[in-house]
Amino acid sequence: MYAFTLISSLMGGSAAFQLPALGGSSIPPVQFALGFLVLRLLLPGSGAGELVKEGICANGLLVGFAVYGVTMAFVGPRIFADQIMVVPMRPTAGYMFAVFKLGPTSQNVTASVYMLGTMMLAVASYAACRHEEGASALVKAGVAICCLHMFFGISGVVFAGTAWSEVLGFFRNGNYAQLDQRLGTVVRMNGIHPEPSSFAGFGFVWFLFMAECWYRGVQPRVTGWVALTMGLTLAASTSSTAYLGLAAYLTVFLLRAVFVPDGVSSAKLIRLAIVALALAIVVSLTFLLKPDLVATASRVFTSMTVGKQGSDSALQRAFWAHQGVNAFWASSGLGIGPGSFRSSSLPAAVIGATGLSGAALLSLYVIQVLKPWRASTYNRVQNMADATGVAAAWTAACMLIPASVVSPTADPGGDFAIFAGAALALRRSARHSSSLTPAFRPASPAAHLTSPWPKPRAS
Repeated sequence: MYAFTLISSLMGGSAAFQLPALGGSSIPPVQFALGFLVLRLLLPGSGAGELVKEGICANGLLVGFAVYGVTMAFVGPRIFADQIMVVPMRPTAGYMFAVFKLGPTSQNVTASVYMLGTMMLAVASYAACRHEEGASALVKAGVAICCLHMFFGISGVVFAGTAWSEVLGFFRNGNYAQLDQRLGTVVRMNGIHPEPSSFAGFGFVWFLFMAECWYRGVQPRVTGWVALTMGLTLAASTSSTAYLGLAAYLTVFLLRAVFVPDGVSSAKLIRLAIVALALAIVVSLTFLLKPDLVATASRVFTSMTVGKQGSDSALQRAFWAHQGVNAFWASSGLGIGPGSFRSSSLPAAVIGATGLSGAALLSLYVIQVLKPWRASTYNRVQNMADATGVAAAWTAACMLIPASVVSPTADPGGDFAIFAGAALALRRSARHSSSLTPAFRPASPAAHLTSPWPKPRAS
């Protein structure tokens, strides 16, 4: 059920069902699958009751953030109604800077459902990863998700305009702005996601996890190749979100290699340098044989990076992000509630929607997940369960970098919850171990998992 829920997150442009009473708001498949996972955990006799309690306590800061956010989603727009002008989550006017008086809308309810889903997904991910096969399920599902995500993205570009586009369109049935964008003759990747930005954002999250697993020796032959191909796919996606995320992660990677050289073997750094050199040679030869590609690649890269600074999209996003700051001051630091306005930055959305309390709770939760005071966060560990947990922790932290400039809401999202809950579960100290029924035995902190994959059979 955990793997099923993880793979359901792949369908970011889909809707399991829609709620006409809430303006046709879409409930994504991952939220629908989460319901079955929660039922599996709460079934009488499942032996998972203690794990759920542990998960709620371990994710207490996120639970507090979600509860406060849901409370403000209903209270905030009523307390501060008509006191501030905002851009709603679903703008109806054609003018890019059009604003309306603050008031309660159906999007406050939708945002509350998403925030509760994020909270429940973190608790469920914690409980699943406390199971002895949780780390294995997370890594295996990650490999499958990356392969499927790349397949949908690349095939959508290669077979653009054919019947395959209709097949991909079948999965894009959510009530979102489904965009098929082009840059001249270049088709941008979106796979089964609503737009290239969300395609790149989702792919970047799982690229992070695969790269961190390779970095920490968790099935490196598989995760290394998957991370490499996913990184190349993101580079070819023509998405500014992908370029921002890759540049940010490369910076984090180099800083760790410089300041914590014992965190990774020199052999891996040499392999990484060889791969980078080989890619540079291949790209150079390609441009040499086809000079016209240089102009096309330069135009695409410029338009998606420095060329965006003065564009209408950049100005609109900056205007949206500034709303969070205005809402923070207008509400005296309390917040006006998630779903009350559209943002384009997670920090701005958090302080504007949940105020100082919500920002403090979420910030402390991120610190709790990453555990920067532990040596295992930077150095190599032999326990594969712990290594997988560290990889999940870095994934949860680093994925917030692109979210800080693209997220429209204060909800950190289901992907963040998956890795945050997994990190807390897999990195538990031995003194917190608890006795549970054999039917749902958690992973013991003392157990050394040599690999999250089954051992090959003897010939």
